[in-house]
Amino acid sequence: MVAARQRYLRQKRANRKGYGVIRPEVYLYETYNHSNDFVWYFDDDDPWIQKPTGKGERLIIINAITQDGWVPGATLTFKSSKKTGDYHGQMNQEIFTKWFKDMLIPNIPKGSLIIMDNASYHNVLSAHSPPTCACSKDRIVSWLERNNFPPREDCLKVELVEILNKIAPSPIYALDEIAEEYGHKILRTPPYHPELQPLGCG
Repeated sequence: MVAARQRYLRQKRANRKGYGVIRPEVYLYETYNHSNDFVWYFDDDDPWIQKPTGKGERLIIINAITQDGWVPGATLTFKSSKKTGDYHGQMNQEIFTKWFKDMLIPNIPKGSLIIMDNASYHNVLSAHSPPTCACSKDRIVSWLERNNFPPREDCLKVELVEILNKIAPSPIYALDEIAEEYGHKILRTPPYHPELQPLGCG
């Protein structure tokens, strides 16, 4: 994690020039929202504004922000199928990728640096990617064989992962390919560092 944090900060510094940035920075915002009994209010309102209790429906909200404010046209809100638990369990690659392609990409500045966390649906491997330790044993064996490193038939998966760690290039993520197709770049925050996301995405 220390190395990942250093790489992240190095890339962020490289994107900064004086008080400006080289690539416009776009931060993703994802939250699992539920209602409370009361909300903050303005002086012109009544002392309390009644809302539905937290036992009601919960919403998943996805948006993005730049130094100029919320990205127009990038808000996606939908009901969660569960009333408890972490919102990450309610998201999937299909929903997020559709939002990314249809609502984020068309509305952000040219050549943006898109900053996101390491949610599983952010890190789905491209079909062109070498396998990782999370992949099936069959996929790892197949990749090794195609790249002229046929393993022994009695190799355990942990042994195959050792070989991967020595010879495989970095993984390629599907979202990175989409971003690069449109001239953008993705930068992921290191694990367990929500404080590095201005909006507290964890």
